[in-house]
Amino acid sequence: MFVLGSSSARPGGEVARSWVRGSCMVGSIWLWLATFADTSHRDLLLWTCCNIDRN
Repeated sequence: MFVLGSSSARPGGEVARSWVRGSCMVGSIWLWLATFADTSHRDLLLWTCCNIDRN
């Protein structure tokens, strides 16, 4: 059974955007752990991710 049949029909830009969004989520978790006391970097990364998601 081919589960990813519907997602493979997406245009390349949509696949790239979802990959960037997924990487950004992982990155934000690592950054949050690495800079637990420094909220400025964490907020900046989350703001950047939100802008990528909107585009």
